[in-house]
Amino acid sequence: MQILLLNLGIVYICSLFATMNFKRGTFETDSKNYNTLFIVFALISLIVVSGFRYKVGTDYAQYSEIYTVFAPDCNPLEEPEPGFMALCKFLTNFSMDPQIMFLVTAAITNILIVFTIKKYSTKFELSMFLYITTFIYYSTMNGLRQWMASAIVFAGYKYLINRDFKKYMVFVLIALTMHSSAIVMIPVYFVVNNDTFSKKNLLIVIGFVAATFFYEKFADILFGVIGNTSYGHYEEVMAPGGNGVNPLRFAVYLAPLLVSLKYHNKINPTNDRKIDIMINLCVLDTLIWMLAMNNVFFARLTFYFDLYFLFLIPRIVSMDTKSFNRLAYYTVACGYFVFSYMLLASGDSWIIPYTFNITLF
Repeated sequence: MQILLLNLGIVYICSLFATMNFKRGTFETDSKNYNTLFIVFALISLIVVSGFRYKVGTDYAQYSEIYTVFAPDCNPLEEPEPGFMALCKFLTNFSMDPQIMFLVTAAITNILIVFTIKKYSTKFELSMFLYITTFIYYSTMNGLRQWMASAIVFAGYKYLINRDFKKYMVFVLIALTMHSSAIVMIPVYFVVNNDTFSKKNLLIVIGFVAATFFYEKFADILFGVIGNTSYGHYEEVMAPGGNGVNPLRFAVYLAPLLVSLKYHNKINPTNDRKIDIMINLCVLDTLIWMLAMNNVFFARLTFYFDLYFLFLIPRIVSMDTKSFNRLAYYTVACGYFVFSYMLLASGDSWIIPYTFNITLF
């Protein structure tokens, strides 16, 4: 736990210093003026803690086996996710120790995420703090392929909000070579392109609520559609009666979303479609978390949406008077710190006990 808390402190302090103008004694709001050196220091901490973990995460053994047993002799073009297998096969030329895979994937994922946060967050240091305390960072230590796919799509955020479908699709197609679930981000491009309080959004909310409360019927319909496809094997995993996520995971996303909806005129006073797209992504994320309370399998889809709360929450703590914003900032920081500490202590995602061990060199 000490290493994880130290990492949080280093990342937040370095991110805060990255926004400071030491000559003027002020904080910069333009990402072009941020101190890149401090951002690199924060990145190094994130990558080192994630990349040199040992037997940490629910998928650690599985990915170690993929790397040591399957990657050396595989033909990436024959694999369902050729990009990831090609990366692993390439890395085996340098070392058969799977730690090189964990280190490189941690670097790719965190670099893409951090520099996208840098470009689009209105409070860079808070977003970096939340990146860890919302448990997103810890989740990247599981589902390596899916989180790399998510980071790649996240890096294409510019083309999503600017409605450039061709360039956005480049990022999605690259992500698809890492994990096939990235295909969900193709229809998402069209789903989120509407006003936050549109009829389309209302229908989506009603649909998810119905699926949550009538999950057994929803599962029957779902597998009636995909039962004969390559995704049919998920039927047993997603069957009613499976383990659902901790309701607290749903609550910590629902709370800021409800605030942003109630004070939408302050979050988006100019009715900017780009901000509404961001909020719509957060709406989808919260709805998926709600559905995941029936079956933890759906939580994997949140990998593609959680990150957009790192843009939304800083806007919430900047929407009113200085005194309100200061109180909101500290309340959010303390609340999410307690949340992450509780999840870590409970053993969620097998992050604790955390072991740092360099075996590569």
